[in-house]
Amino acid sequence: MLGFGIGLGLPIAAASNSAPAQAVKQTIFDHDTVTISGTNEAGTKLSLGVVFFSTTKGQVRAVSFWKTAADIATSRDVGIYNTSGTLVAEGTSSGEAAGPGWVSVTLDAPLTIEAMTTLVASVHFPEGAYGAVAGALTNVIRRGQLVAESNAGGGGNGRYNYGPALAYPATTGSGTSFGIDVDFYAGSFPTAGTTGIPAGTVLTPMSGTVSLWSGGATLLEDKDISGHILVQAQNVVIRRCRITNTDPGVAGVIRIDTGESDGAGLIIEDCEIDGTGVTVNGIAGQGTFLRNKITRVDNGINLYGPATIKDNYIRVAEGTVDAHFDGIENNGASDVVIKHNTIITDNVQTASVMLNNQFNGLANIDVIDNYLSGGAYTIYVDNTKSASPVDNATIRIWYNKMGEGDFGYFSLYTSGVTPLYNYDAVTGSPVP
Repeated sequence: MLGFGIGLGLPIAAASNSAPAQAVKQTIFDHDTVTISGTNEAGTKLSLGVVFFSTTKGQVRAVSFWKTAADIATSRDVGIYNTSGTLVAEGTSSGEAAGPGWVSVTLDAPLTIEAMTTLVASVHFPEGAYGAVAGALTNVIRRGQLVAESNAGGGGNGRYNYGPALAYPATTGSGTSFGIDVDFYAGSFPTAGTTGIPAGTVLTPMSGTVSLWSGGATLLEDKDISGHILVQAQNVVIRRCRITNTDPGVAGVIRIDTGESDGAGLIIEDCEIDGTGVTVNGIAGQGTFLRNKITRVDNGINLYGPATIKDNYIRVAEGTVDAHFDGIENNGASDVVIKHNTIITDNVQTASVMLNNQFNGLANIDVIDNYLSGGAYTIYVDNTKSASPVDNATIRIWYNKMGEGDFGYFSLYTSGVTPLYNYDAVTGSPVP
């Protein structure tokens, strides 16, 4: 009989504001205790699969499977498919030992995946002999940071496809487990040393206000700017720049001038943004913000509109007089993804992530797979600022690793938002 481990098994962070290291192999099933008795014969060659996702960014390095005693194959193909049926990673075994037992097949190259990205692992069985446990995937299996979908989710689980070569297992097996698994390694969260300007980048000095405007330069790369940037155009790209602002009259180290442009299409990536303790916002605007290091500001990012914020290191430690500190502040922007960032607030005011309806309602917001620490409350959601509603059905605060704020993890003023699957970064315990 197949047994399933459902322990949380989350890595435990050091009791500090640095992001926790994570590098232990994780599998959907406990290979030390899970076995499959009995053998099924397909009568032909087939591919068998499992639908899964991780709750944090990391790498799938191998696909593993239970090999029965009747399976005499010594070589086979394995792969990872996206839900459209496209092969995104593959590997081939050779010299397999006889079963029964678990076999791990290394992928040709590790596959980096983001949190909550549904995938299908597939193994080809050239002899047609396989193990199976009916109904084992009827319910969701959570083990460590891996989740095997239930048969009701992910388009059905326990997948198969008959054929002479590895293929996307499109047909559901009604929740049957065929003993297909993956070897997953969770990645570390961003740090001050892994974000910002890549090593070896040569920067050209600039000073003063840099205005990026329609008809002018909308690409800024490899600059060391003593001053600030004003975005007055669409589709601006700011890449591999160090921007250091010392002017206390400036509202943002990088700021969209809403009188000139809404800044649609703005991309800021691999930059170091330093407000030197005199600047309110590191970034003020909307756009795509990737792998930046943002320090010494009141607010790391103050959102004006839709945004994708991934893999950044934001530490709010020094700011202006009477500052209310927020790692990310959102006063009414919808269509926002905040994923796999490290956001640390060293002050009591206010939160690592602030969401409130000051100017508009909030909808379609993901706060997923972040390392969050500090503030009065680690995450603050407020539905009392205006009549514009917070759309609770589309705000997901899931799978974050959290350090508790001075007054608690969450402040959810009449919002009705229900955070799920969040864990204390030190103890690994579920956050209430």
